[in-house]
Amino acid sequence: MMNQLNELMNFDILKNCGKHNNGIIIIQNTNSRYYLYNNLAKRTLGYFVNETKPVGLEGAYNYYLKGESIKILMKNITNKVLIPINNFAINKYLIDIPKGNDIISSINISIQDMIHQIMLKSLISNDADWGTAILMEVNTGYIRAIVNLSKENENIYIEKYNYAIGFSCEPGSVFKLPSIMVGLEDNKFNIYDNVDSSNEIIFYGVKISNASKNNKINNLITAFAKSSNVAIAKIITDYYHKNPIQFINRLKSFGLNNKLENIDIPGSGKVFITSPSNKNWSNLSLPCMSYGYGISLTPLQILTFYNAIANNGNMVKPLFVTAIKNNLDKTIQNVEIESINNNIASNNTIKNAQVLLKSVIQNGTGKHLRSAKCAISGKTGTTIIFNQKHGYNNVKKQYRSSFCGYFPSDAPLYSITVMISNPKNGKYYSSDIVLPIIKEITDKIILKEMQYYIDIDTLPIISNNNFVK
Repeated sequence: MMNQLNELMNFDILKNCGKHNNGIIIIQNTNSRYYLYNNLAKRTLGYFVNETKPVGLEGAYNYYLKGESIKILMKNITNKVLIPINNFAINKYLIDIPKGNDIISSINISIQDMIHQIMLKSLISNDADWGTAILMEVNTGYIRAIVNLSKENENIYIEKYNYAIGFSCEPGSVFKLPSIMVGLEDNKFNIYDNVDSSNEIIFYGVKISNASKNNKINNLITAFAKSSNVAIAKIITDYYHKNPIQFINRLKSFGLNNKLENIDIPGSGKVFITSPSNKNWSNLSLPCMSYGYGISLTPLQILTFYNAIANNGNMVKPLFVTAIKNNLDKTIQNVEIESINNNIASNNTIKNAQVLLKSVIQNGTGKHLRSAKCAISGKTGTTIIFNQKHGYNNVKKQYRSSFCGYFPSDAPLYSITVMISNPKNGKYYSSDIVLPIIKEITDKIILKEMQYYIDIDTLPIISNNNFVK
């Protein structure tokens, strides 16, 4: 738009000349924010309020986007009509004023739209409060899609809060992977060890039970695949109840205690991993922590950890921007891929973690994904939402359903997480709520990937998109 204005101002007939200062008089009264793609990733794109309240990419990159502003002296002609005192000088200056830059987002428009529509359909059918989904490129950390939809009213969901980045919550069973990895890394046990196959157990007077009854658990692999709370809590407590700090320190070595700092979008939620020094620590804290309660992580933090497993132990920083360009489309800065920790655990532990995540789909709670168009690895989670008044045992329990994993299993291209909060139409298990979303998303992405390799003229699915201007 500014380039068109500059060309117009150079027309001889419109140039300012003479004592009456004829030509174009430019007056800009207001600015308005226009979202080219409507509700797609609206909260991630964000807006700029002021320096203390940056929202999304626009808030974070305002310094690059805003260009240079000027103040001019205006004359009040009549009835609050204002004109510049020296319009010729101002118009000439506007041609040379430094323009704002463009930021090139990592988000892929077609994938973003596809996941947005799939999430919207699921949220409406399940009458859920909100949902979030993130798709990350394994090797680079580029976020290719990020959806955050909150219920506004009946069948209406909008992007008004970035749950993926800002919402900290108890992760539930998706945390069983790092728990088991602690014991593997410390050489306390291996994935073929026998474990407690009970459906319930009493810890210090409190009953811990499995979500579903299953008597076919014989080793740690099947316990993980079938998401046994009892087996995981028992094996972690057996080995770490005398020294819980060892367990917690190992979790920290995986990077799970670190808030995601310096990512492109501000407002990352806080991390909380309890410890014996916490005033609320009890004998139940360790077993409950082992299957994802009493701690808090954001969806993006969990995905970043799982992405490291897919990336053979290399934890890369999530990236939302690939480059900054000037108004002439010349790249002035590339955003470099950054490794947070290039080796979060030993190769043996990483390989065992990959075996465990495969087993969930092959023999466990993720079996509905067996029919997907590519092999998927990951972990399901169905978490009871803590109620401030009644705790976890209130009559009207609410649930969050989630999945975190990657695909294809043996040569991962993408990691993905989906979380749906408080579905109300009678279903709440991840297998019923989230797995259909995962299958539809992965099937469509894999079909697009196959199309790209068959038809060289097809736009690569990993191509960058000029998503923010």
